[in-house]
Amino acid sequence: MAKYELRKLMRFTVAIFAVVFSVYIIGGTFSSASGETILDGLTVTNELRCSKYKRSNWGSGWLSLRGTGLNTREEVLIAESLTKDGMWLGPYNGVILRDASNTDVDHMVPLKEACESGGRDWSTEKKKKYANFQLTPNHLIVTSAGANRSKGARDPAQWMPANKSYWCTYLLDWTDIKRAWGLTVDKAEAAAIKLHWKTCAKFSNGIKTGR
Repeated sequence: MAKYELRKLMRFTVAIFAVVFSVYIIGGTFSSASGETILDGLTVTNELRCSKYKRSNWGSGWLSLRGTGLNTREEVLIAESLTKDGMWLGPYNGVILRDASNTDVDHMVPLKEACESGGRDWSTEKKKKYANFQLTPNHLIVTSAGANRSKGARDPAQWMPANKSYWCTYLLDWTDIKRAWGLTVDKAEAAAIKLHWKTCAKFSNGIKTGR
Protein backbone atom coordinates (compact mmCIF):
# COMPACT_ATOMS: atom_id res chain seq x y z
CA MET A 1 0.00 0.00 0.00
CA ALA A 2 2.84 2.37 0.89
CA LYS A 3 4.43 1.82 -2.52
CA TYR A 4 1.13 2.63 -4.26
CA GLU A 5 0.78 5.83 -2.26
CA LEU A 6 4.37 6.85 -3.02
CA ARG A 7 3.84 6.34 -6.75
CA LYS A 8 0.63 8.39 -6.60
CA LEU A 9 2.36 11.17 -4.66
CA MET A 10 5.26 11.32 -7.12
CA ARG A 11 2.94 11.43 -10.15
CA PHE A 12 0.65 14.01 -8.49
CA THR A 13 3.63 16.28 -7.76
CA VAL A 14 4.72 16.12 -11.40
CA ALA A 15 1.18 16.83 -12.59
CA ILE A 16 0.74 19.89 -10.39
CA PHE A 17 4.09 21.27 -11.50
CA ALA A 18 3.11 20.74 -15.12
CA VAL A 19 -0.26 22.46 -14.82
CA VAL A 20 0.99 25.44 -12.84
CA PHE A 21 3.99 26.16 -15.05
CA SER A 22 2.56 24.76 -18.31
CA VAL A 23 5.64 22.60 -18.71
CA TYR A 24 5.67 18.83 -18.79
CA ILE A 25 9.15 17.72 -17.81
CA ILE A 26 9.27 14.15 -16.58
CA GLY A 27 12.78 13.47 -17.81
CA GLY A 28 14.61 15.92 -15.57
CA THR A 29 18.37 16.40 -15.90
CA PHE A 30 20.48 13.33 -16.50
CA SER A 31 23.65 14.87 -17.86
CA SER A 32 25.86 13.16 -15.26
CA ALA A 33 25.62 9.78 -17.02
CA SER A 34 27.03 8.92 -20.43
CA GLY A 35 25.64 6.72 -23.17
CA GLU A 36 28.09 4.06 -22.11
CA THR A 37 27.08 4.24 -18.44
CA ILE A 38 23.39 3.70 -19.13
CA LEU A 39 24.30 0.39 -20.81
CA ASP A 40 26.46 -0.83 -17.91
CA GLY A 41 25.71 -4.44 -17.01
CA LEU A 42 23.77 -5.14 -20.21
CA THR A 43 24.87 -7.76 -22.73
CA VAL A 44 24.82 -6.59 -26.35
CA THR A 45 24.04 -9.50 -28.65
CA ASN A 46 21.76 -10.60 -31.48
CA GLU A 47 18.08 -10.97 -30.67
CA LEU A 48 16.51 -14.37 -30.31
CA ARG A 49 13.65 -15.13 -32.62
CA CYS A 50 10.34 -15.87 -30.92
CA SER A 51 8.52 -17.23 -33.95
CA LYS A 52 6.09 -19.05 -31.66
CA TYR A 53 5.47 -16.08 -29.36
CA LYS A 54 1.96 -16.16 -27.91
CA ARG A 55 0.56 -13.66 -25.41
CA SER A 56 -1.21 -16.55 -23.68
CA ASN A 57 2.18 -18.06 -22.73
CA TRP A 58 2.69 -15.00 -20.52
CA GLY A 59 -0.74 -15.29 -18.94
CA SER A 60 -4.16 -15.02 -20.53
CA GLY A 61 -4.71 -11.30 -20.18
CA TRP A 62 -4.23 -9.52 -16.87
CA LEU A 63 -4.04 -11.85 -13.89
CA SER A 64 -4.96 -11.42 -10.24
CA LEU A 65 -1.85 -12.41 -8.31
CA ARG A 66 -1.81 -10.16 -5.24
CA GLY A 67 -4.89 -11.29 -3.34
CA THR A 68 -6.69 -7.98 -3.76
CA GLY A 69 -9.55 -9.30 -5.86
CA LEU A 70 -8.44 -6.99 -8.67
CA ASN A 71 -6.45 -7.87 -11.77
CA THR A 72 -3.13 -6.24 -12.58
CA ARG A 73 -4.60 -3.61 -14.92
CA GLU A 74 -7.10 -2.50 -12.29
CA GLU A 75 -4.40 -2.29 -9.62
CA VAL A 76 -2.09 -0.20 -11.82
CA LEU A 77 -4.92 2.17 -12.78
CA ILE A 78 -5.69 2.72 -9.10
CA ALA A 79 -2.02 3.14 -8.16
CA GLU A 80 -1.31 5.69 -10.88
CA SER A 81 -4.54 7.68 -10.75
CA LEU A 82 -3.95 11.26 -9.68
CA THR A 83 -7.48 11.68 -8.33
CA LYS A 84 -10.07 9.49 -6.64
CA ASP A 85 -12.39 9.64 -9.64
CA GLY A 86 -9.65 8.80 -12.14
CA MET A 87 -7.12 10.99 -13.94
CA TRP A 88 -3.88 9.77 -15.45
CA LEU A 89 -0.81 11.24 -17.10
CA GLY A 90 0.04 9.54 -20.38
CA PRO A 91 3.80 10.12 -20.48
CA TYR A 92 4.40 8.90 -24.04
CA ASN A 93 2.54 11.84 -25.56
CA GLY A 94 2.03 14.16 -22.57
CA VAL A 95 -1.74 13.66 -22.52
CA ILE A 96 -3.95 13.90 -19.44
CA LEU A 97 -6.56 11.11 -19.53
CA ARG A 98 -9.84 11.21 -17.63
CA ASP A 99 -11.53 8.13 -19.07
CA ALA A 100 -10.11 4.72 -18.14
CA SER A 101 -11.51 3.22 -21.33
CA ASN A 102 -8.99 5.34 -23.28
CA THR A 103 -6.03 4.02 -21.31
CA ASP A 104 -3.75 1.04 -21.75
CA VAL A 105 -1.44 -0.43 -19.16
CA ASP A 106 1.82 -0.87 -21.00
CA HIS A 107 4.79 -3.13 -20.34
CA MET A 108 7.72 -0.71 -20.53
CA VAL A 109 9.74 -3.52 -22.14
CA PRO A 110 7.06 -5.30 -24.19
CA LEU A 111 6.44 -9.01 -23.75
CA LYS A 112 7.56 -9.93 -27.26
CA GLU A 113 10.70 -7.82 -26.82
CA ALA A 114 11.39 -9.58 -23.51
CA CYS A 115 10.90 -12.91 -25.26
CA GLU A 116 13.44 -11.98 -27.95
CA SER A 117 15.90 -10.59 -25.39
CA GLY A 118 16.26 -13.73 -23.28
CA GLY A 119 12.80 -14.49 -21.92
CA ARG A 120 12.00 -17.09 -24.57
CA ASP A 121 13.19 -19.96 -22.39
CA TRP A 122 11.75 -18.74 -19.10
CA SER A 123 9.30 -20.96 -17.27
CA THR A 124 5.62 -20.20 -17.69
CA GLU A 125 5.47 -18.98 -14.10
CA LYS A 126 8.33 -16.51 -14.65
CA LYS A 127 6.68 -15.23 -17.82
CA LYS A 128 3.43 -14.64 -15.92
CA LYS A 129 5.35 -12.91 -13.13
CA TYR A 130 7.05 -10.60 -15.63
CA ALA A 131 3.76 -9.80 -17.37
CA ASN A 132 2.11 -8.75 -14.10
CA PHE A 133 5.08 -7.40 -12.13
CA GLN A 134 4.44 -4.28 -10.03
CA LEU A 135 7.31 -4.10 -7.55
CA THR A 136 9.54 -2.04 -9.85
CA PRO A 137 8.24 1.48 -10.66
CA ASN A 138 7.35 1.87 -14.34
CA HIS A 139 7.61 -1.82 -15.21
CA LEU A 140 3.93 -1.27 -15.97
CA ILE A 141 2.62 2.22 -16.71
CA VAL A 142 -0.66 3.82 -17.70
CA THR A 143 -0.56 5.30 -21.20
CA SER A 144 -3.03 6.50 -23.78
CA ALA A 145 -4.29 3.57 -25.83
CA GLY A 146 -3.17 5.18 -29.07
CA ALA A 147 0.39 5.80 -27.89
CA ASN A 148 0.75 2.27 -26.59
CA ARG A 149 -0.45 0.74 -29.82
CA SER A 150 1.85 3.01 -31.80
CA LYS A 151 4.75 1.61 -29.77
CA GLY A 152 3.68 -2.01 -30.09
CA ALA A 153 6.60 -4.37 -29.38
CA ARG A 154 9.28 -2.04 -30.73
CA ASP A 155 12.53 -1.14 -28.98
CA PRO A 156 14.23 2.32 -28.85
CA ALA A 157 15.89 1.74 -32.22
CA GLN A 158 12.43 1.50 -33.78
CA TRP A 159 10.25 3.76 -31.61
CA MET A 160 10.57 6.54 -29.06
CA PRO A 161 7.78 8.50 -27.33
CA ALA A 162 6.42 11.57 -29.10
CA ASN A 163 6.90 13.42 -25.79
CA LYS A 164 10.65 14.03 -25.93
CA SER A 165 10.71 15.37 -22.36
CA TYR A 166 10.09 11.76 -21.29
CA TRP A 167 13.00 10.29 -23.25
CA CYS A 168 15.56 10.25 -20.41
CA THR A 169 13.15 8.55 -18.03
CA TYR A 170 12.06 6.15 -20.77
CA LEU A 171 15.63 5.08 -21.50
CA LEU A 172 16.50 4.72 -17.81
CA ASP A 173 13.42 2.59 -17.13
CA TRP A 174 13.99 0.50 -20.26
CA THR A 175 17.60 -0.32 -19.37
CA ASP A 176 16.87 -0.79 -15.65
CA ILE A 177 14.17 -3.35 -16.42
CA LYS A 178 16.34 -5.21 -18.91
CA ARG A 179 19.19 -5.28 -16.40
CA ALA A 180 16.96 -6.46 -13.54
CA TRP A 181 15.54 -9.35 -15.57
CA GLY A 182 18.79 -10.38 -17.24
CA LEU A 183 17.56 -9.34 -20.69
CA THR A 184 19.91 -8.40 -23.52
CA VAL A 185 20.00 -5.51 -25.99
CA ASP A 186 20.82 -5.86 -29.68
CA LYS A 187 23.38 -3.67 -31.47
CA ALA A 188 20.88 -1.32 -33.08
CA GLU A 189 19.03 -0.93 -29.78
CA ALA A 190 22.24 -0.16 -27.87
CA ALA A 191 23.31 2.40 -30.49
CA ALA A 192 19.89 4.11 -30.36
CA ILE A 193 19.93 4.26 -26.56
CA LYS A 194 23.36 5.92 -26.58
CA LEU A 195 22.31 8.36 -29.31
CA HIS A 196 19.04 9.40 -27.67
CA TRP A 197 20.72 9.65 -24.26
CA LYS A 198 23.13 12.31 -25.55
CA THR A 199 20.30 14.70 -26.37
CA CYS A 200 17.33 13.74 -24.18
CA ALA A 201 18.00 16.24 -21.39
CA LYS A 202 17.46 19.14 -23.82
CA PHE A 203 13.80 18.47 -24.40
CA SER A 204 10.68 19.75 -22.70
CA ASN A 205 7.13 19.81 -24.05
CA GLY A 206 3.92 21.64 -23.23
CA ILE A 207 1.19 19.61 -21.55
CA LYS A 208 -1.77 18.39 -23.57
CA THR A 209 -5.21 17.31 -22.45
CA GLY A 210 -7.31 14.52 -23.87
CA ARG A 211 -10.20 12.15 -23.16
